[in-house]
Amino acid sequence: MEGLARLGVELLSSVVNYVDPNKNTILSKVFDFSAKALSFVSMVLSKIWSVLNVVVDWIEEGLKIIDSSV
Repeated sequence: MEGLARLGVELLSSVVNYVDPNKNTILSKVFDFSAKALSFVSMVLSKIWSVLNVVVDWIEEGLKIIDSSV
């Protein structure tokens, strides 16, 4: 999903840059802010996903230890 969202942002960015190459309109400013916000949210969600994967791995290892001792 992250790759698809990034592709959409890049496509929209090329359209906005074509329409307003000097970035003078409010549309360009709003789009730039939105693109940066999407990039930030994507980074945060990616970090959370990585942490959750580690936590799930720890839980899995703990369950294996508990299962082997029972």
